[in-house]
Amino acid sequence: MRTKENWALQRNGERAPISSGREKAARCYSLSPGGAYFVTPRPWIIGSEIALELPVDRGRLLVAGTILSTNVGDPTDRHALPRGMAIAFRPLSEHIQQTIREDVTATHRALEV
Repeated sequence: MRTKENWALQRNGERAPISSGREKAARCYSLSPGGAYFVTPRPWIIGSEIALELPVDRGRLLVAGTILSTNVGDPTDRHALPRGMAIAFRPLSEHIQQTIREDVTATHRALEV
């Protein structure tokens, strides 16, 4: 993710550098063509403009977005989202949206028991 600082995104155990500069680990908790929720111990500031490099299939997608909300987490509430942040992607091309849909579907199938 890019803004004043840079992040690293970790999804499915794979570390993905976002750009040069400082890195911060985040785990993709939920992903859709419209946005994502990332688990991280120190969420970004609401309203921050960022860029993400998402590992999908055998490649990477660079998408831009805005942080919509953050959650500092409540360890006593087992129904609450973990500490992290929700990001809305800027409008994506149909091709990128389809790539995200396919990756989410493949991940879901891999988790089926």
